[in-house]
Parts: sequence; structure tokens; C-alpha cells
Amino acid sequence: MKLTTWQATIQDDDTGAAIVSPVVTVRLGGPAGAIADLYDLAGAPVSNPITGGLDGFVQFQVRPGRYWIQAAD
Repeated sequence: MKLTTWQATIQDDDTGAAIVSPVVTVRLGGPAGAIADLYDLAGAPVSNPITGGLDGFVQFQVRPGRYWIQAAD
């Protein structure tokens, strides 16, 4: 199965500061889409929503496609 990596540091829109332990939800196609299957770098399934690190960093893999990604603190 071919996977592509998505990674980012989630930041506050106003201050630009990293959000501590952000919760990221990934959906297929748009905000009403089904919850996407996420994988770690080894290809093992991970939870969706996924929680980022204390530094705001989030990393996961998905199958190629179009996704809607939402982050919250």
C-alpha cells in the first residue's frame, strides 16, 4: 500500500505560537467526509483524531487522495 506523509507544526492563528498537544482530525474530501485511515511512519494504524506533541508537531501517513484536516487545541 502506497502512503504519503503529512506533517506540520500546528500554530495559533493570532500569535503564531505552537499549540501544545493539538488534536488533529482528518476527513476524506471535506468537512462532512468520513474519518480517514491514518498510519504512523512504519505503516501501523493510528487513531483519528491524532494528538500532536508538546511542541505542536503532528505527523502521519495516509493513502494518496484529497483530505480535509482540522486542528484544535
